[in-house]
Amino acid sequence: MQKLQPIDILEPFDVGAEISGLAAPNVIPRITTHFEVHDSEMKTPAGTLHQCSFTGTFNNQMDTKFLPGDENSKFIFDSIQCTWENITFLSNRAEISNLNSPYLICDLRSNFKLESINALAESNSIRFTKGLGRLDITYTGSFGKEDTLKSMVNGTLTLSEAEINYLPRGLLFKKCSGVLAFKGEDLVINHFIATAGSTNLTMNGEVTNLLALLNKNPEQLTMNWSISTQNLTLMISFPMSVKDLSYQGKNRRSKIN
Repeated sequence: MQKLQPIDILEPFDVGAEISGLAAPNVIPRITTHFEVHDSEMKTPAGTLHQCSFTGTFNNQMDTKFLPGDENSKFIFDSIQCTWENITFLSNRAEISNLNSPYLICDLRSNFKLESINALAESNSIRFTKGLGRLDITYTGSFGKEDTLKSMVNGTLTLSEAEINYLPRGLLFKKCSGVLAFKGEDLVINHFIATAGSTNLTMNGEVTNLLALLNKNPEQLTMNWSISTQNLTLMISFPMSVKDLSYQGKNRRSKIN
C-alpha cells in the first residue's frame, strides 16, 4: 500500500472548503474543497511542473454509505495545462481516488518536438534528431510504482517527419512516420515507414505487457518485429581497371546500405 505523496504548489492559489460533522475525538469530519490554480509551479514526485493551470475539487466522502476517510476520498482536476521537461501537456480531467492506494484515471494530450523526449527517455540506443510527436491517450491504473494495481493505457502516439539515430550501429532512419497504438497493456505498431539510405522500409511490431514490464522488469521487454521493403539498394565497389584489380587484390569490398 502506498499513500499519495505530497505535491507542493509554490504560488498562492484560490481555495474554499466546507467542513461538517461531529466535533468529537476520533471522528473524521466530512470535507469538501474547491480550488483554482493559475500559472503556478508544482513540485511532484515525477519532477517539477511549470505553468500549471487547473480547477479542482476534493471530497473525503465520495460514497455516503461509508464514513469519511482516505479510502473514501477523491481529487478531481479539470482543464489541466502544464509544462514538464519543456513539453506542454493538456488534460480534460484527472481523478485520483483512494488516497491509501491511489488510483488514477485521466486523459492526456500533447504536441511536441521529438528531440524534447531524448532526455526523458534516457535511451542508449535511440535518439531523435528531428520530427513531431502527437500524444492522445487515456490512462487508468496505479498512481505509484510500488502498487500492484493493473495499469491500462489506450490511445496513440503519432510520429511524423521523424529522424531516428540508432546509436549502436550508427544508423540514421529518415522520413519516419507511423502510429504507436496503446491497447490496454500492450503496444502495437502497424505500418511504420522509414528510409535507411536509399531503402524504403515498412515495419510492424508488438510489445505485450508493456506497462507491467516497465514498472517491474524493464530488462525483460521484448518486441516481435518485422521489416519489409520493396526495394533493397546495394552499393558495390569494383576496381576501375585491370591494373587496379591486380593492385588491390583482396582489398576489394562490397558494401550494403
